[in-house]
Amino acid sequence: STRLLIEMSLDRGQPGELTHKALVSNWGIFYLPNQFTFSRAMISHNCYPSSVRNRLKLLAVATLIAVAASQFSAQAYEKVNLCTAKEKTAVQSHITKQINAISKSDWRRAYNLSAESFRKVVSLESFTSTVKSQYKFLIFSDGFGFGTCEKAKASLNQIVTIDYRGTKRTLSFDLTTEKGRLGVVSANEIVAPHGANA
Repeated sequence: STRLLIEMSLDRGQPGELTHKALVSNWGIFYLPNQFTFSRAMISHNCYPSSVRNRLKLLAVATLIAVAASQFSAQAYEKVNLCTAKEKTAVQSHITKQINAISKSDWRRAYNLSAESFRKVVSLESFTSTVKSQYKFLIFSDGFGFGTCEKAKASLNQIVTIDYRGTKRTLSFDLTTEKGRLGVVSANEIVAPHGANA
């Protein structure tokens, strides 16, 4: 399932944006728009009556809620539990193999560690291009560590923290077992809200 991170800002009197962010950048199968933006300058401009400005604000918020709600699958409502020790070991070993393959530019091996359902809709070329353009921090990482591992009915989710040039990038990996074989379905970067502590 794809997780959402929503940031809504309506501070008055300051330039800025109302932004919807969704664990941006995955490997193609569950791609979510990076952001939907409503200019606060437009909403608060004096040429609009206050009633119109209020309606625009409500419309912006309602639109964000509708977009977010539309992205949730039935899995979002499944009971989530922590992975067992065996599941955690298998998931972390699998992700380690994929990240190591990416760091060595072994694209075929990294791609083959994806789930079969992923490979049916995303080509090797598309996978390689996406990783090179959006996941450079995996190619040139200084190391990585694992966070929480959770499981739902049909998937496993593992949080991975990547060390990259003095910063930390966080990825949410979703994996599933198909025909007895574990595979990565998506890897979404978790983007913290503006102003949040790193």
